[in-house]
Amino acid sequence: MTVPTSPTSVEDEVVEELCSAAFAALRRRDQRRRGEQYVRGLLSSTGRRSIRNIATSVGGAAAAQNLHHFVHSSTWDWNAVRELLLTHLRERITPAAWVVSPLSIPKNGDHSVGVLSCANKQQAFGLWLTDESSAFPVDWRLYLTTEWLADRNRRSRAAIPSGAGAETLGQSVANVAFEAVRRWGPLEAPVVFDNDSVDLDLFGTGLAAAPFPFLMRVRADNRFVVTDPTLPGYGSVPTTARRLLEAVRGLRGDVEWTDPVTRRRRTSAAVTVPVEPIPRRPDNGPDSGKRRMLRLVGEWSDPRNPPERMWLTNARTPSVDALLRSGKLPGRVARDSEEIGGTVGIRDFEGRTYPGWHRHITLASLAHTARVLSRDRTADY
Repeated sequence: MTVPTSPTSVEDEVVEELCSAAFAALRRRDQRRRGEQYVRGLLSSTGRRSIRNIATSVGGAAAAQNLHHFVHSSTWDWNAVRELLLTHLRERITPAAWVVSPLSIPKNGDHSVGVLSCANKQQAFGLWLTDESSAFPVDWRLYLTTEWLADRNRRSRAAIPSGAGAETLGQSVANVAFEAVRRWGPLEAPVVFDNDSVDLDLFGTGLAAAPFPFLMRVRADNRFVVTDPTLPGYGSVPTTARRLLEAVRGLRGDVEWTDPVTRRRRTSAAVTVPVEPIPRRPDNGPDSGKRRMLRLVGEWSDPRNPPERMWLTNARTPSVDALLRSGKLPGRVARDSEEIGGTVGIRDFEGRTYPGWHRHITLASLAHTARVLSRDRTADY
């Protein structure tokens, strides 16, 4: 008779495997040991994941001093750890999409690196590897304003590297994907930008010439030009996304998809329209004069109403079915980020420096990944 494996023992096995793989990037044995201690502490402690609480669950006061040094003062490369985390996942999971998702971190005061004084929060953007049932945070970008970058004393106290430059929120979102391609090569799955509250200017961010397929939420009032002479609106002035899609609603087809959160089968009506984006300024860069042939995707839950969701994509080959299913995966990210990220300390870093923030969120990403892999493995038994 097969003896059922308990969730606790499954998580222990997963943590050991994951830490062994990711911390191979650390040359010193004591660093690898402290890294695993920190991850296990994030998973086992309760309440806010401060270093004191983490240490209490894995070794007491002596561990607290060592873990504090490991996160705040050590020199290990968080990018190398993230790369090995990604390698570990890619050996087990075929990405359906990469989702760029915002993370707002409430803060009291303005001493922590990157805090937006107007909002009392840090703003970060995560890159999540997703399949149909799971989501894993594999990279992070902390948004830094000109206020932080122009103040030499503030920048020095926060240990912000010299290579960090000012960028808009939209550029920060786009650069999450550009940086991933630069470090890891082709992503081989679409990048989904689901936050339509951030202004993603195609030309200002460089996404008009992106070397990866993307699917980007757009607002109803964004304007485009139809490029297919057989469709309504061809040859007319730039028109809003909603009006373009309403003009071709008769071409919609039904698409079945599985809700990544509830796992229920759903059906939507969808259509795509070949379009060309309109540069906002004639001096938007050397590529602004080139034609960028894109597709506008519209989705209707109720075919009697206007389209509820609209995306823009540069992908040529995926069908509207595949595009629509990719557009649902941010729901899985939001669910896992809320339910799991909150229990492993994604938002709980108490330090003030840029390196400390990146090391903590890298370790929290490992803890998040361990919990998701344990959940999926337990479900397989």
